[in-house]
Amino acid sequence: MRKILILAVIIVPVIVLLTLPVRVVLPLFEPPEAIAQVRGTLWSGQANWNQPGHGPLRVQWRWSGGRDWLIEVSDPGTQLEGRLRPGGGLHFIDLTGRIELDRVDLAHWFPNTRPAGHLEVDLEESLLLPGEIPRLRGQVIWADARLEGGVHEQLGRVAIDLEPGPEHQLARIRSLDMAPVQIRGEVRTDEHQYHADLWLRAGSDRPELTRQLAPLGELQPDGQVRIELRGNLGW
Repeated sequence: MRKILILAVIIVPVIVLLTLPVRVVLPLFEPPEAIAQVRGTLWSGQANWNQPGHGPLRVQWRWSGGRDWLIEVSDPGTQLEGRLRPGGGLHFIDLTGRIELDRVDLAHWFPNTRPAGHLEVDLEESLLLPGEIPRLRGQVIWADARLEGGVHEQLGRVAIDLEPGPEHQLARIRSLDMAPVQIRGEVRTDEHQYHADLWLRAGSDRPELTRQLAPLGELQPDGQVRIELRGNLGW
């Protein structure tokens, strides 16, 4: 009888832990406020991640057997997978996948021209903490990159190299292909502000594109067009 009691004392807490609804323990992980409709258990479940101006992302997770959870984030234009490490905020490891560019709000950056294509994500580490700028390390490829609208041209493939600093996040941007429009530059963000310094150049065999690109920024003596943007952030 004593052995049965001891076994029950051991097994019952384990059963409770395995079947505990995730919404009970979720506040301990300090998730973003946009996480809603949480279902399942801590070990396997799903939720919605609400996105301003877009439909919610579906988030699914399951325990991988170590200290990480396997996670998938998806909607009709997004497919990401990686590992989630519990802690304050959201800490993703080896996050890879694809995001259609219409999921990203770029109207402020290119008010007269709409960037198109998709993003191929390969991030070694992503840390999203409440009230702080995202900390991203890795690379994103802007594939089938093109401009539509006021300028309608191909950019080929564009690399976005992401590196977090002590007090800022840096994104270095560079063209990978010899396309009609070449792009280079960087975007630097800190807790309060962002500074984007982008340079566009028309191909030497397409001089007429310089006139089309000029309204996007400031035309330079060497024919490049500089797009420089600064603003405040509200994390």
